[in-house]
Amino acid sequence: MMGIDQITLYKAKAPRKFPFRTSKAVQHSVDGVFVEVMIGDATGTGEVAPRPHINGETLDGAYEQMQLIAKLIMGKYPEQAVDILHTSETGPSARLGMEMAIYDAFTQNGGRAICDYFGNSGRSSVSYCGFMSSDESNEKLVKKATTFKDKGYEIVRAKVGELPFEDDLKRVTQLRAIFGAEVKIWLDVNQAWSTDDAADFAA
Repeated sequence: MMGIDQITLYKAKAPRKFPFRTSKAVQHSVDGVFVEVMIGDATGTGEVAPRPHINGETLDGAYEQMQLIAKLIMGKYPEQAVDILHTSETGPSARLGMEMAIYDAFTQNGGRAICDYFGNSGRSSVSYCGFMSSDESNEKLVKKATTFKDKGYEIVRAKVGELPFEDDLKRVTQLRAIFGAEVKIWLDVNQAWSTDDAADFAA
């Protein structure tokens, strides 16, 4: 087994073409720390997605934590490195981004896919997933949902929680009328509803 030979980190702040709205904030750019882990001839990649309004992590803070992790695991075997990650006191985004890169490089060296390493269920395909933002309602919602259905999407993720309850209920009702029973609708509440709100919606 080979140890980690090199770790490269770099920060990125990419502007969004369209603002991304959630119940907690409106994002006009995407912050990320990207990591490359080299093990032998293989280079694995990972990404850290700090979100101050979700997990309290910032771009600079995540980058500093990744630098700390890199010092702790340099030269270690992959399984040793992952054990160190799981016991470190760094934020979850930093740990997951580094873990992603380690497993990527490790499985490349073994000549297999990551899903095989974790126990492939034998699934031969992955369903397409469409996305509906909170800004999309009425004619705009109908047009986009119809496009998803025509393209054969089996799952649609719909953002809810930013609008008043009755408006979200109307939007989801429209989606179900368009999709029928064939398309699964995934409601992305993103911490906006209480347990009682969710129960009311389900009722």
